[in-house]
Amino acid sequence: MTIDAAGNIHRGAGLNGAGQFSGRVPHAPAGDLVEETVPVRWGEVNLREGSRTPWGPAQSVDRVADGIVAVGTAGHGGVKLSPERNRVIPPALRDQTGWYEEDMEVNIVRRYFSDEWAGAHWVHDDAATIREDADASIRHWLPDGWEAANGRVLAPGESRVKDEAAWLARHAGEPVVISASRAESDADLLRVSANVDGARHEYLVPREEYETRSAGTELGQNGRFVVDPSRHPRLPSADPARPAAPTVVKVTVPSALERQADRALTAVAKDRISRDLHKRWRHTDDSGATVVRSLEEIISTDGLEGKGAFLQGGKMVYSLHQPTPEGRGHYGFPVSKALFDYLTTVPDVRSPSQIAQQRAYAYQERVDRKWPGPTPEESARARSLYAEYRKLADAEEAERTAREGSWAERDAARRLTIAERERAATVS
Repeated sequence: MTIDAAGNIHRGAGLNGAGQFSGRVPHAPAGDLVEETVPVRWGEVNLREGSRTPWGPAQSVDRVADGIVAVGTAGHGGVKLSPERNRVIPPALRDQTGWYEEDMEVNIVRRYFSDEWAGAHWVHDDAATIREDADASIRHWLPDGWEAANGRVLAPGESRVKDEAAWLARHAGEPVVISASRAESDADLLRVSANVDGARHEYLVPREEYETRSAGTELGQNGRFVVDPSRHPRLPSADPARPAAPTVVKVTVPSALERQADRALTAVAKDRISRDLHKRWRHTDDSGATVVRSLEEIISTDGLEGKGAFLQGGKMVYSLHQPTPEGRGHYGFPVSKALFDYLTTVPDVRSPSQIAQQRAYAYQERVDRKWPGPTPEESARARSLYAEYRKLADAEEAERTAREGSWAERDAARRLTIAERERAATVS
């Protein structure tokens, strides 16, 4: 600090005899403004173990950066972005919920936040590598979104999905192979399936010809192959045993008043049963007309083939079944367990071993989700349920073996039948 002859105070530099400042050179060049850096506010993602995700309760939660959290569940996982982070994603690739699953969509997060992703403790690649790899994945598997986000049309060879769609469009209506397996009659041949005029047929193709297919040839691309009926022999149609006509049970549903008076039902069960029965379903009748009916009308008029259940994400999903018109499958109507149990006259299509297996697996998943883990008593209970399932399964397999032969015998008979059809194959 200096004071001039007029008594003015000057800080940080002195004045020379010419009235100019001397001493330290100013840090910023003349005419430039030094801006203070303001940190970007990326928001927060408030998730913890047990929080709800699109794939079930979170079992692990890892913070990647402000506004970016990776979660794992019992069956899947993904990334959650804060609204501030999510606005950075181009609209064509953006999920409005901010959730991106871990198999493919996570590459969108990795592409636009590669620097942050490189800083995660489990990541070993640098930001440039992450950005390049993620962009290639988006280009290959989400070509429409990539093109919209980048304002450029992908050329042939830049996207597997787009190339495959173009190849299939060029070969529309041709017998493109949809499956292939080793021929039973000749080790040098493959038995392949292809759709022709709406029907599936099987052909014999030389193994060498099939395995040397490559991109850019007329035979195939990306593992695709087109059958040439003028060269490749077609197997005669299989003559599968005609399935027995499904048995349909006519169901008389008690009225709402009768259900309300049923003391065996709780108030919650009554409510769930009514909701299921009043739900309306749209389908096509025999004349081709679209019909909308309630589930109560459907099962009272058409009857049911049976009821069943399957395990999904540790929970049981229940349904009522009706046979399809051709009798080779069934329609399923998802319902609550209350209605499933209430319809006692409808047979359960599951075998005793399947029911026991579902019970054992559901219990195991439930105790596995506990923290810090199942108690010794719970573990013993899980082993007991599994042993019960195995006992029933072994008994059912023994009964089938006595009736139809062992698995090896059944497989040998199946292969012999296929070999006979292959030897009868002819060129159209």
